[in-house]
Amino acid sequence: MALDTVLLSKNKLLHAVAETTTGTSPATPNLVNAGTTLFNVVYEPKITQTTKANLRQQQEYLSQAIPIPGAQSAKVSFRTEFFGTGSTGVPTWATALLPACALINASGTWTPFTPSSTATMTTSTVELFAAGRYKQAVGCAFNLKFTGKSGDPLFLNWEGEGAWIAPAVQAFPTGVTYPTVIPPRFAGIAVSAGGKTAIFDEFEFDIGNKLYLREDVRAASGYRACIVTERQPMLTISPESQSFGSWNPFADHIASTTYSLSFTLTGGTGNNLQFTAAKAVIVDPPDDDGNRNGAMVDKLKFLCTRNTASPDEPGNAEYALVFS
Repeated sequence: MALDTVLLSKNKLLHAVAETTTGTSPATPNLVNAGTTLFNVVYEPKITQTTKANLRQQQEYLSQAIPIPGAQSAKVSFRTEFFGTGSTGVPTWATALLPACALINASGTWTPFTPSSTATMTTSTVELFAAGRYKQAVGCAFNLKFTGKSGDPLFLNWEGEGAWIAPAVQAFPTGVTYPTVIPPRFAGIAVSAGGKTAIFDEFEFDIGNKLYLREDVRAASGYRACIVTERQPMLTISPESQSFGSWNPFADHIASTTYSLSFTLTGGTGNNLQFTAAKAVIVDPPDDDGNRNGAMVDKLKFLCTRNTASPDEPGNAEYALVFS
């Protein structure tokens, strides 16, 4: 008798690549960034159905008519650790995914996309190899949330949408390059918070992209590609509470006081990341009802606002991510 073949759920490899033609997967994608360590990978087809309840009502009977699959999209989410090249330049995972977050690279400094009548927005193709099953989403755009906890790696949480491609049979790829650079710990952070002493244990930065999947009757899926139509970059920390003589975040909230924020994660040459926001404002009333093991804390949520009257010009964006 033959032995059973069982497909293992962990037998997965996800690869992403920036597209040169919107909504079109490169013919021979480079698998150099496929070895990035991934967590919580989800590929979720979103396919509408026409049923009796809407377009295909069966007259005179209670039975259902055969549904017809409608527009076909896919949601893709996963989690990665931050790590650099260990030398110079930008890691391949960044060049594959950050452009699809509507971010632009200028010598290792990534800032939000500048919309104009001639500007183009880059999309990515995401491929999932899952135990012999090959799944694709093309024309993907993403929102990205950074989460860091004292002593842990800095995690990047990706959520994207794109046009669905029917799954196919595909052998697990070979020749994948796996990273050798160790992710830096979220500790020893150089913190600048508008001149205040901020002692906190967790950091969250959500770039706040709003995604829109563009319908297109010419496409087999019913969609062309996803784009970013709005952004609301938000940073959240919960520093230990201080006397109002040292720091009064309630007064700063009411006065719309701007903070110059900077957080630098250091992991050695080619393994550093700095976040900066020149004009961040506390947008919700500070929440001081919580505590951290008995220590009173203020939960602060900052909106990263435009830097100058010309917010989308280089150097004047709401925030920047600097690789070094």
